[in-house]
Amino acid sequence: MDLYGLWFFGVEAYSGIGGGINVAYFVGTLEVTGRLGVGIGGWLLLIQMVLLLHILKAVALVILRKHLLLHLLRRLWASK
Repeated sequence: MDLYGLWFFGVEAYSGIGGGINVAYFVGTLEVTGRLGVGIGGWLLLIQMVLLLHILKAVALVILRKHLLLHLLRRLWASK
């Protein structure tokens, strides 16, 4: 759990027929969802939402910097 109390937890298991449950708390809302299916395997996931938001912010900044650099290069090229 982070300082804002945001979190996500999920677990699934399949051995033929199986299912799973996801529990998340974000912006004051508790969400519980489930899945049913057929397959083999499983997973367990615990994500702190702030970590996920930091990753998304970093990706957005990289995209923005690339876009701004391309825009500046185009303007420089056009001014010649």
